[in-house]
Amino acid sequence: MGSMGEAGIGFRAACEGGRVSPDPLASVSERVRSELRARMAALSPGSPLLQRFFADNPSVLRLGSTVFVHGGLLPEHVQYGLERINQEGQEWILSPARRPDGLPERGPHFFHTRNAVVWVREYSHTDPSICDCRLLERTLEMLPGSHRMVMGHTIQQPGGINATCRGKAIRVDVGMSEGCGGAEAEILEIRKDREVWVVRAAEEPAGKPGKAHVLAGTELPADKSGFWGKLKEAMGARVA
Repeated sequence: MGSMGEAGIGFRAACEGGRVSPDPLASVSERVRSELRARMAALSPGSPLLQRFFADNPSVLRLGSTVFVHGGLLPEHVQYGLERINQEGQEWILSPARRPDGLPERGPHFFHTRNAVVWVREYSHTDPSICDCRLLERTLEMLPGSHRMVMGHTIQQPGGINATCRGKAIRVDVGMSEGCGGAEAEILEIRKDREVWVVRAAEEPAGKPGKAHVLAGTELPADKSGFWGKLKEAMGARVA
């Protein structure tokens, strides 16, 4: 048996060229390559498409007691600052800056790391037992007045829009695109910042509006201090 040094030399020789990254599109037709290049150009920071449709949209939106985000929020995001995330995200989307190889500058860390606001899945697993509800509650507690988080990114099939973590995590990615299941459209409606409703088109015949129903597990404690609470209390016996 030869020495470890000889073995290492042989291994290196056998793997010559291994450091060179293979072309991931080597077996793809030129037509598809062309389409991919066009898609990359259209969705690159600074492109007219992104400037028109995405630049004015926040990465994280707080509306009433609800937080909206594509993937999910973690305590580190709240500590970094939601306004800061929105501002720096918008600046990157609008920036035409390019690296020497012609590719766009890498985006902010909260867009491309494992814990990015667009990649987080801690609260959206289709198996509710895997969701980190304690982490979600800790995150919401850092945002005074926030009771629930609405997120997409992880397809919720079968079942469609649903809630877990005692109604604090509402998952709305139903997989509408043909490549992701081709599911029927669903609508999330939050009424008076308290009642969470879902409208499912699949529950009604084609051409008719879907039937709305309260999303189970999302009910908040009754609030009798405001106008709507007092009205509901006064009319309680008459409301079916």
